[in-house]
Amino acid sequence: MNKMKSNRFWLFFIRYFYKKIFILFILTFIIILGVIASNINPFVYGKIIDAINFKQLVNVKMYIVLYFGANLLTLLIGMLESYIGQIFTYQIGSNVKQNVFSKIIRMRFKNLEKYSTGELISRLDSDANVVVEYYINLITNIALIVFNLFASIYFVFTISVHLSLISILYIPAITMVNFFFRKLFRELEKKQRVYQDDYMSFVNEVFHNIYGLRAYRLENILDKKFVDFIDRKLILIKSSVRLRNIMTGIGQTVSVLFNLIVLYFSAKFIIEGSLTIGNMIAFNMYMGKLYDAVSRILSMNMDAQGVIVSMDRIDMLRNEPDEQTLYKDRLLINGRITGVNINNLCFSYDKELTIENLCMECCEPGLYSIVGKNGSGKSTLFKLIMGFYEYNGQIIFTTDMEKGKYNIAEIGLESLRKKVMLISKDVFILSDTLLYNLKIANPLLTDNEIIDMCNEIGYSTFVETLPEQYETILSENGRDFSSGQKQKLNAVRAYISCADVILLDEVTSDLDGIAEMEIVNLIKVLSKTKIVLFISHKITSVMDSKCIYVFDEGKVSNCGSHFEMMEQSELYRELFWLDKSERKSCIGEEEASWKSSK
Repeated sequence: MNKMKSNRFWLFFIRYFYKKIFILFILTFIIILGVIASNINPFVYGKIIDAINFKQLVNVKMYIVLYFGANLLTLLIGMLESYIGQIFTYQIGSNVKQNVFSKIIRMRFKNLEKYSTGELISRLDSDANVVVEYYINLITNIALIVFNLFASIYFVFTISVHLSLISILYIPAITMVNFFFRKLFRELEKKQRVYQDDYMSFVNEVFHNIYGLRAYRLENILDKKFVDFIDRKLILIKSSVRLRNIMTGIGQTVSVLFNLIVLYFSAKFIIEGSLTIGNMIAFNMYMGKLYDAVSRILSMNMDAQGVIVSMDRIDMLRNEPDEQTLYKDRLLINGRITGVNINNLCFSYDKELTIENLCMECCEPGLYSIVGKNGSGKSTLFKLIMGFYEYNGQIIFTTDMEKGKYNIAEIGLESLRKKVMLISKDVFILSDTLLYNLKIANPLLTDNEIIDMCNEIGYSTFVETLPEQYETILSENGRDFSSGQKQKLNAVRAYISCADVILLDEVTSDLDGIAEMEIVNLIKVLSKTKIVLFISHKITSVMDSKCIYVFDEGKVSNCGSHFEMMEQSELYRELFWLDKSERKSCIGEEEASWKSSK
């Protein structure tokens, strides 16, 4: 186990520090210079005391100048070390965070859903910082510890062998105290990480849903929950302070006892004439450096308990499988997708099947609508078509190329998601220009090409009302846009994209009549050249569909045109008319209209 942990520490160093080994050498060299300069000071200070004691004023002046120079050099080296060290720490920390962030946004969805948003943020930020700061402290302290140990041991034994033997007994005594407490600190670190995850998740949830929470008058409940988090943190702080106080108290008691013993024997040796006062002061200063080096070693050992917890949490993310790895070296789609065939599709999030033996077919470009009760598998189907989850059964794309049939389980993700575009009710809008928010749908298009395509569908009329038109900076999540304006932006993205299959998930659910009509008109334009699958609970949005699929408990219970479904599917009628008498009346009118049209 210990070997595995040491290998993991070493692999982390190789992964993130090796490329910057030159800067590391420079930093280490500067630290060594600083240690050498600082180790001159106690020796010179002792000489000053002895020169004063022996009334050698010339030597006092010389040693004062030397002492000042050594202190000034130590100060300048310390400033340079701090500057380089902080930049180095930031660079390494950024690399670690970048890798963790990259892992999170590429993780397979079924693995990603195990973590709350707050937990992911905590691991990305807090845990990465803990690990990197520990490594930097370890690297920068190694030179300081080694030189201080050897220099201090050399000088203390040079000054007095007997005092040195007495003083060094302090090291095993304080080490035993440290090792006794380290497991307790590791358990406490685990509890603190869990608290941090829960706290970040709570805050993220509140800020993300602030409008809804206030609409339900939940401010007082949220206040209480926040106070609960404060109380939980207080308990952890008390435990930490109590544990550290006990350990520090025992350590300082041991330290005081040894200092008193050393003081007694120092006085004895001075009285006997085998030790000068200056040498005693120098000895104490070097012992201070020796104890400091030992203290740093023990402190790093204690800090390592928290680092182990953080590294476990980061490794847990790093070991999760990526989407890209799962679909690596798979097929590219050649040609334009002209059909989607789904055969015996089955899928479950847990044990119970969400989709069971589902079959449906879209043979040509057009508008195909999907209706059904909540939980019937409509949105889940879209996620499967996008390759978000693995499934049983087949989803086949046919293209206009010869022998152009592709099972999406065999298609590379990048190729799949170029050809298939998902648009949901919750529109994501980036804090950037309108043009950039459009261009993400098809980065290969030039700015002028995008503007021309917007002109084709009349979107430029709306753009001209914006203060900077296409260069207008949009607010986070499009706060300044209405629901209709957001969905219109989504529809334009679909239009300018190179996708052949467009998946629309409840995009008209929050829209009024006029806004809904505008979006439906844009959807009809899309359906002339693309396969559009449209989930909707509004009859006005689906009536003109080429085919409507009625979902019931993960299966297609019926399919056909709007009028066919009005005649054949009781579930379809229930979805759009709740009042029984009204439904019969509407069914009669629709039936007459449909039969006359036939």
